[in-house]
Amino acid sequence: MKIQNLIFAVLLAGFLPLNGNAADVSPANSNFSAGIVASNPTAAAKITQGLNITLSSDVELRGLTAGYLSAAPNEWGYDLNLAFIQMTANGSYANLARFDGDFVRNIDNRLMFKAGLNAIKFVTNDNFKDMQLGFGYQLGLQYRVTGCFELGAAYKEMNTSGDVPVYSSGGAVVGHVPVDYKISGIEVNLLAIF
Repeated sequence: MKIQNLIFAVLLAGFLPLNGNAADVSPANSNFSAGIVASNPTAAAKITQGLNITLSSDVELRGLTAGYLSAAPNEWGYDLNLAFIQMTANGSYANLARFDGDFVRNIDNRLMFKAGLNAIKFVTNDNFKDMQLGFGYQLGLQYRVTGCFELGAAYKEMNTSGDVPVYSSGGAVVGHVPVDYKISGIEVNLLAIF
């Protein structure tokens, strides 16, 4: 099932009366969540030695997330999430772990504003193994579709830096080049709340 179809089904379910009034989805003071994240951001690698060149391409991010939210209605709270994400570009992939920490504010009983910081670390792929722990930020909205599901969208920027290998035409590593690496774009999520 494509993620678009799944999101449509959850949105539709939000408008159907489940266990009484469909509008009765008031957020609890604290919740655990688990779900999926997806985006098609732009990744830019800036070579920081010598020529100062920036290369960019579209990538695909898909992953799983789990988190904890503590936010009373009409008060500021926080949201902590850990995600394991696979990045795919030009037929190759790399896995990364990301920790998000957000300040949150419930706008009403369904809509929440989120803003915060993230930290990422590539955990597989020889080309990224020497990348350092990197930091970024996010800004977004989370929508409580039903008492059990939420949809969200956020602009995320994730940054890291380190040395990446340079290969000869025969495939041998001939050296390393320092790069600053930035992934930025809109990410959507679908979360189960419990």
